[in-house]
Amino acid sequence: MVTDLPRHQTYGPFRFAVDPFRRVRLLTDAKVSEIFGRRRVEGVEIQRGGASERIDCDTVVFTGGWIPDHELARMGGLAIDSATLGPAVDFAFRTSRPGVFAAGNLLHGAEMADRAALEGRRAAQSVVAFLSKEEWSAFGPAISVDPPLAWIVPSRIGLDPLPRSRLVLQTRAFVDDGTLEVRQGDRSLHAQRVGTLIPNRSIYLPSAWIPSIRRDGGPLSIGIRT
Repeated sequence: MVTDLPRHQTYGPFRFAVDPFRRVRLLTDAKVSEIFGRRRVEGVEIQRGGASERIDCDTVVFTGGWIPDHELARMGGLAIDSATLGPAVDFAFRTSRPGVFAAGNLLHGAEMADRAALEGRRAAQSVVAFLSKEEWSAFGPAISVDPPLAWIVPSRIGLDPLPRSRLVLQTRAFVDDGTLEVRQGDRSLHAQRVGTLIPNRSIYLPSAWIPSIRRDGGPLSIGIRT
């Protein structure tokens, strides 16, 4: 197993499955730089710490760093979030095109199935509300994230969130004992301890702070204090 990050990113029980006693090597701070073979894979070259190493193998599996399956969204002219590469949505899962909603892994790549299903259920509530009123207000400002955070969904201020809604974030780097903070200008709207943040794992942010947003209060940003 090869990762360009400094340590393992999976959960404890799965970490046991790749321990050295089971003869599964885990190479950190490394990357696959070349794949050898013509009719089939014969090996790979690994770059690590300025040195290279060839490892013979017959299969290469790529995982992590997923992006949404967004071809239809682009063909439909929806506004695309530059960080997630999925359609930009507001708290009601509305896209930039009236009558079009998006939810689940169309928004943020690989996510747990239960999370995607819950987003679909909430998006359906928004669809019902739209069909009864047929109102579609414009997007509000974007919500930005500060490094090492990678992206947030939903990423646009718009209609108020549905009950028990949560926002989803991911980080690009490990952060130990961090505090997630939502700010608008010089005001802190929300802060919560998040412990250790791990790349490729989702962080969930409750939406209770959203009513305190001032529509004329300037841009909204989310960052991590350590």
